[in-house]
Amino acid sequence: ARVPHTPARPTSPIPSTAPAPTPSSSSSSSSSPLPFEDSGSGEPSGDDDSEGSASPEASGDESPELTTTAPPPPAPEDRSSCDNSAFGCCPDGRTAASDSDGSNCPPTMKFSGFLHLEEVEGQEVFYTPEMEDPKSELFGETARSIESALNDLFRRSDVQKDFKSVQVRRLAPSNSILAFVEAHFDPDTRYTVEDVENALLKQLRVSKKKAISVKKPELDNIRFNNFGLSTLPYF
Repeated sequence: ARVPHTPARPTSPIPSTAPAPTPSSSSSSSSSPLPFEDSGSGEPSGDDDSEGSASPEASGDESPELTTTAPPPPAPEDRSSCDNSAFGCCPDGRTAASDSDGSNCPPTMKFSGFLHLEEVEGQEVFYTPEMEDPKSELFGETARSIESALNDLFRRSDVQKDFKSVQVRRLAPSNSILAFVEAHFDPDTRYTVEDVENALLKQLRVSKKKAISVKKPELDNIRFNNFGLSTLPYF
């Protein structure tokens, strides 16, 4: 009776079924990392999205920096520093004069002339006794407006290559205002009085911006009558 009990123990299939779930569990464990890996891969992709969302913000920050860095400002600063100097600019339009005689100013070819003006900056102008004083505020404001308009016209004209600047030397009474001016050019220019006069007349006719209005007929009311190497007025 003892013999049949002993073989029954090794032949029981229970221990063989016990390891069977273990591979399934291992397979489940091996399959379980896949979703974790997928979720893990999804997490960095979310980080990439956040980084991608941050990158446009960075690019947005860079774009205004590119727009704000503009090289043009230095040029106006140089001109304004010359204009705001104690004795203003030399006839070359760049050098600051060291005294009222412009003793440090480089030479230019000067064309002296006059214009009968009816309007400046769209407003009718009339001569007043205060304009006789070149140091008066009214003379300064009127002269700067005339100079600005003539500078713009000459810089767009046929003689722009050698042109430097225009200076108003005196204002005199007429039906409106008679402005005595000097147009300064490169000292080696080959332009003549006729070239300068015709270039200004042509530009007055074709220009859309009417900063100044010359009395009609313009040919009789614009005249350049002499020229020479000098920085001092002849009036």
